[in-house]
Parts: sequence; structure tokens; C-alpha cells
Amino acid sequence: MEEDHDKVTRATVTGLLDNLERDGLVDRLRRKDDKRRVDVFLTKKGQALMESMMPDHCARVASGLDGLTKAEKRQMIEYRHKIEDGAAKFSDSKTDGPK
Repeated sequence: MEEDHDKVTRATVTGLLDNLERDGLVDRLRRKDDKRRVDVFLTKKGQALMESMMPDHCARVASGLDGLTKAEKRQMIEYRHKIEDGAAKFSDSKTDGPK
């Protein structure tokens, strides 16, 4: 399977974060231990927006999954766990974000 890494550029992500930060939805925190890394956290306003969107989002996801069998749903959950395990390798427990 060919990997396509050029669909989302660093500039695209930076622009997106600039807009979210401007709107007060996220905070960025430059890492002291690695100046190349920037941690991004939802603000209270960002959290409130996410919480207001979740019921509709969950309903849409559930609707989209209606056509899957139980076995297919179990397989998706297994894949999700694998993705979460892989993502955990990149997380750093030293930084919990702003309080």
C-alpha cells in the first residue's frame, strides 16, 4: 500500500492552528525539552464548542455505521485500538497542558 504524506502540509496545519488560536479555541505551548515540538490544547471555549458538537457528531457517526455488521464493527474497534497504541508512543506524560 502506497503512503501519501503530502496531502496535509506543515503550512496547512500551522494555518489551521493559527485560526483556532485566534478564535480562542486552542492554546499552543512550545516544549522546553524540545524546541521543535509544540503541544496544542483545547481552551475552555474550545472544549465547550466540542461538547456542543458531540451529540450531532455521534449521531452522524452512528448513522454511518448502520450498514456494518457486528464483525465489521469489532474489526474497526480493533483498528482503533491499534491506532491509539501507536499514537501513545508519541505522547509525553511530562506535559499535561495548561490548567
